[in-house]
Amino acid sequence: MVLEFFVVVIAALAFPTALLLFMIGGPHYRDQPH
Repeated sequence: MVLEFFVVVIAALAFPTALLLFMIGGPHYRDQPH
């Protein structure tokens, strides 16, 4: 299905983006070095 494909693509793109944002400007995860 196209909808499922879109959901998978959005999730695959959003996950690494959220991780990068948390790593770059995440004040809550400042105690972690990496």
